[in-house]
Amino acid sequence: YLAETQKNSLQHINRLNVFARSEYMNVDAATRRNLELTKPLQFEGSKKSTLLYVLDKTGTAMGGRLLRAWIEQPLQSVEGINRRLDAVEELLQNHPARDALSQTLAGMYDIERLCSRIAYGSINARDCEALLASLEKLPAVLEALPMLKAGEFVDISAQLDMMEDIHGLLSSAIIDNPPLSVKDGGIIRDGYDAEVDACR
Repeated sequence: YLAETQKNSLQHINRLNVFARSEYMNVDAATRRNLELTKPLQFEGSKKSTLLYVLDKTGTAMGGRLLRAWIEQPLQSVEGINRRLDAVEELLQNHPARDALSQTLAGMYDIERLCSRIAYGSINARDCEALLASLEKLPAVLEALPMLKAGEFVDISAQLDMMEDIHGLLSSAIIDNPPLSVKDGGIIRDGYDAEVDACR
């Protein structure tokens, strides 16, 4: 289905996860709308007067999407709910760790969206620069996480991929302040590729 509809390589999909309905509360579209979880009954297109608007103090686009998903798919597992609550409580009480994480995440671009553009071949040089800038923040995130002891943070710390290979590729291949369009040329750094250097 994806191969037919996306008309693109699917090499970026390397595993499938089973979505277990039993893990999440089944909230139908009408109920979501009446509860004004993420969309108001009136003022279509606005987030105001919704639970999402009240709760959303996220600093990145990725965090905003995750919070929306959590609101739209509430957990049913008491253990899972308590793990999240423990993480929130620790962030409330541990001001130095919270401030360190907030400062580190500030200005981080949307890595998820940038990676999807790479997968579909629609990325441009400015996107590469944004991805590089975001990857450069990851070591500081990993450094701040050990200050937090809740299970959620321990798991994130253990699973966080620094993507050194991608960082190395981007920093060595793409010039600083590249042009927006590939057609403008001059995106590849001198000395990165002998064939490009020879053509120049």
